[in-house]
Amino acid sequence: CLLAYVVWSWSRLARTVGYLNQELLRLHGEPAGLPETVPLSLPNAMGFLSKVLPISGCVLCEPSGATRYAWGKPLAPPPQGQPATKGWMQQENHLWQRIRQRSGELWLGIRWDAPTPPSASQAALLQNLAGRLTKPPLATPRTPVEIVQARIQQVQEATHRLRALRRFISDSFAQMADGVVVADDLGQIVMANRFASLYLLETPERELAGQALDGVLAGLELNAESSWNAAAASVLFDHATMQLAGRTRQGRDLLLDMTPFFGEHEEGIKGLILNIVDITPLKDSERRRAEMLNFLSHDLRSPLVSIISITQLAALQPEKLRDGSLLDRIDNHVRRALDLADDFLRLARVDSEQKIRCENLNLRSVAELALEQIAVQAEAKGIQVQSCLECEDPWLEGDPDLLERALVNLLTNAIKYSPERARVTLGLECSADALSCEVADTGYGIAEEHLASIFNRFQRLDDPRHRKAKGAGLGLVLVKTVAERHHGSVEVSSELGKGSRFVLYLPRRQPTGEPASAQ
Repeated sequence: CLLAYVVWSWSRLARTVGYLNQELLRLHGEPAGLPETVPLSLPNAMGFLSKVLPISGCVLCEPSGATRYAWGKPLAPPPQGQPATKGWMQQENHLWQRIRQRSGELWLGIRWDAPTPPSASQAALLQNLAGRLTKPPLATPRTPVEIVQARIQQVQEATHRLRALRRFISDSFAQMADGVVVADDLGQIVMANRFASLYLLETPERELAGQALDGVLAGLELNAESSWNAAAASVLFDHATMQLAGRTRQGRDLLLDMTPFFGEHEEGIKGLILNIVDITPLKDSERRRAEMLNFLSHDLRSPLVSIISITQLAALQPEKLRDGSLLDRIDNHVRRALDLADDFLRLARVDSEQKIRCENLNLRSVAELALEQIAVQAEAKGIQVQSCLECEDPWLEGDPDLLERALVNLLTNAIKYSPERARVTLGLECSADALSCEVADTGYGIAEEHLASIFNRFQRLDDPRHRKAKGAGLGLVLVKTVAERHHGSVEVSSELGKGSRFVLYLPRRQPTGEPASAQ
């Protein structure tokens, strides 16, 4: 029995060691995908390092001076008789380090062109180069104890590689610019990066792992031609790659690519990968282009068509030119087209310029100029314009033309959307760090449901009382854009039948990062 137990134990240990050898060889034979496991190409490495480090030459040579590899400018012979030290040795503008390879020891030399030694981060990058070139000789185990120690070391190396691979995948996954979600074949999220949480839930800190995929996507409103159920079925059963488009409740436009992933040897589908791209800027650009085309084809084209019709009528009936009515109509249409073009060009200028022109200006003077521009328009409707501009030193840094136009737009809207003989007020208040300019009227007012959209491009109120007022919906957009470019804001409050109140807030200090020229 004792002999049988010994033989059985020896046979079991032999099979275990054989299995471990087989699995370790298989594990070492598979590509890990880590940077240190990819064979190093010195030409590629030196071509990259020369762009980020002040180096102009490299050599890999034997202690005798025989060159194995040379790149760039030549280097002096390696130091002789120097004791082996850890790290780099510097001799004038040369850096040297001994590296071990299976064929023996070699010298790695770098020509360093900077007057100062490498910094800590630069030295770490150079040390990584030396480490990738180091290949210690393989030891052949002879005794049973050495065999066991070799197997333990191989298991430790394999464990280290697996941990490094997991950390490499996790870090790469987290730093992806797109949102990525990995779910199993039962619809449960296994992995997700922070951009996926940001795009889908507007909270990058929320953990998605362990949640149901369909529950996370419940807040995404897909386009009419997209169907989540059909897409998921096609991915799971037909192994197709599907693309969906939708919009979140917060107004973010997303493009989702859904693709299957398989197990080892493609033995059945294991789940699906969802790649999420934020296409909100692209969609906004498309919407702006559509709005601009609509503006050019309708709002700007309408007065021009009217002018052509009037001129054709005048050609057929020249006697109507004598009373001047046709000329007045032409003048009105031309001015309307000119105002529309001016607003459009000003808005395009503010949107396109990264920096606006800033100078020291007095907001009271800007407000007085704005009042002069709307005086004729207010008098034509019998509207009384009152102003209270008594504010001590209302100085700020900004573009006087843009601020004047913003106030003119607010005053013009107050007059336009008020009945005859109404009242419009312009007030200016100062605080320690801000200026506020208020335009209020006693006009028709704005319904509460329309307040959130009045600052949208080409947005006009669909109200019978406002249809006589001509405009393209650019005035308030310009006001908001000018306020934001001056690091300020604009607020609105209104009540139907009682009037509206717009307040433009501007900082008194100089806008950060924008030049100022004293006036």
